[in-house]
Amino acid sequence: MKRLLVFDVDGTLITHEGVIPEANLKAINERLAEGDAVAIASGRPFTGINIFLSQLIDGEKYACAANGAAVYDKDGNVLYTNGLKPKDFESFCKRHPEVREAGVPLYCYLANNIGYYEYDWAIDWEIKCNLIPGRDLTKEPFKENDVLLKFMIASKEPSFIDGFKLVEEDLKYRCMRTNPCYLEFVNPGTDKGIAVEFLKQKLKIDNKYVFTFGDQGNDVKMIEDFQGIAMGNAIPACKKVAKYITENCEKDGVASAIYNFVLKMK
Repeated sequence: MKRLLVFDVDGTLITHEGVIPEANLKAINERLAEGDAVAIASGRPFTGINIFLSQLIDGEKYACAANGAAVYDKDGNVLYTNGLKPKDFESFCKRHPEVREAGVPLYCYLANNIGYYEYDWAIDWEIKCNLIPGRDLTKEPFKENDVLLKFMIASKEPSFIDGFKLVEEDLKYRCMRTNPCYLEFVNPGTDKGIAVEFLKQKLKIDNKYVFTFGDQGNDVKMIEDFQGIAMGNAIPACKKVAKYITENCEKDGVASAIYNFVLKMK
């Protein structure tokens, strides 16, 4: 039977040093060689996901970017999008002047770049680590046909995210805390789990053979909806809905789950 294996990146596929352990690479490549499909589902853009997708051998590979707002094939061709409009980000910025006043990064993912009003450490990180161009919105404003995949707050201090107050207008978006320092907003019909459902139907694979790996709040739905695997370092919400709990991401947890759970599912 054909399987679909879907991996979150940070805290799941890669270690805190930002590398895919050799044991994980070997286990995933074995699945690709046997004809299974592999997807990486992350809050990152396609360019950031492709850093890791391209390390795998050739095969049927996909990217679910911006927490499921867009799905791509291995060559970067868009298969599915469910984004936002520029006015969503603009109105959020106006509603929450306290974010920029505190010097906390507030920016958005467009289809091919990162939009921002102030260049700061978070934009620098996105450009360097995710290999995506920046777009200074004060010099190159939004165009009418721009599609936003998500917008987010990135604080070096989790306490700022802890204390951030959502107002009623914010509740029309899906709001996710993707790690202690990130608060992200996407279309209410967007989620990694929804993107995985799209791939599952495209590939005509039964739920029983869709395996999803994750560790944070933006992984909960895809872990709950499929054969979900929570990493040993996952938050309690992931472990609560998981079908299987594996080792820590630093201890080859992905490889361990493939050999001890995925391949035993008949």
